[in-house]
Amino acid sequence: KGLASGSKNYSIEDVKTFLKIRDWDLDDEYLCLVFQTQDEKLSIRSESSLRNILLSEFNDSFDFIRSQKLCLIINMTKSAIKTTTVRNTIAQVVRDSYMYCGISNRIKGFTNIDIGFKQSEVTLEYVRKHTSQWIQIFVDIALDYALDSIDAGFDTQRLISPHLELLASYDKEHGTEYFKTLKSYLTHERDIPETSKDLVIHRTTLTHRLEQMKKVTNLDLDDEDKRLYLLLSLRLYEKLNEKA
Repeated sequence: KGLASGSKNYSIEDVKTFLKIRDWDLDDEYLCLVFQTQDEKLSIRSESSLRNILLSEFNDSFDFIRSQKLCLIINMTKSAIKTTTVRNTIAQVVRDSYMYCGISNRIKGFTNIDIGFKQSEVTLEYVRKHTSQWIQIFVDIALDYALDSIDAGFDTQRLISPHLELLASYDKEHGTEYFKTLKSYLTHERDIPETSKDLVIHRTTLTHRLEQMKKVTNLDLDDEDKRLYLLLSLRLYEKLNEKA
């Protein structure tokens, strides 16, 4: 059973104390979930009904209210289930209850559940902003969160690889498509057939473009760190252009 229902809010320390009393193992792995109503008028279930369903689905779990949101902790070790199983199990319930749900990564030890709830709350906010999905796991939005968390006081433009601006300028001046080619090539993990298919060009044409791009930028795409930096730069570049 959960701590309690109703309007009372419980802190993370309250929850940790409860878990100690419950004698859950410190070395067990836990999953933290946070639910928030989209529109109570559209829900076909009450909060108490939702709580009962969740607790019946996951025996090794308990729920509580925190910051006016329904929270659930599942002992993944005792339950012996996968995170994706949890997501799939509650997907229909969340949709019918007209709610959003953020799910953390698996957290080692209940003393670290504050990290789990930070992840689930961040994920919940992401889900609320991207309403095409009503439930998501932190691992699936972690990169976007990391990119969005870059200090707003820092000139983000200066973090981006100068090679991207060079290619964009070169394309504009010469009518080439090197920027688009680089993005596709990296996105498809340097797979020539897949990149050619994506760009709708012959493999020979792609190979030629890559050779010309190297002459223009002097980029070493065999360097793993440089490829990672370019991929992150592409994401930042796109975000900046979305805001422009």
